[in-house]
Amino acid sequence: MGVRTGVVGLGTGLFLADRCRRVGMDVVAVCDRDEARRAAARDALPDALSTARWEDLLDPDLGLDAVVLANDFDAHAPLAVSSWSTASTSCRSRRRVRTSRRDGN
Repeated sequence: MGVRTGVVGLGTGLFLADRCRRVGMDVVAVCDRDEARRAAARDALPDALSTARWEDLLDPDLGLDAVVLANDFDAHAPLAVSSWSTASTSCRSRRRVRTSRRDGN
């Protein structure tokens, strides 16, 4: 399984999502406020969650390992902080599960 990735901002982000896939990352979620961009993303990435709300990418059930922020630069900070906090918690949880499985717990 590759790095589970979400992409926010599908103007440039759809191009970046394609590049992520080419290097083996799994793009499992995309986000943009613009419906036309989400529609283009659904065509290109039919298995990915498509949403208008970046907060949906924080859902721990998505199990994201990375988030590509291709939205407006001045809007990066809140998304980066929220994504980092969620990813860090999620990664720690997955690490505990792998360790428990390895140790037979």
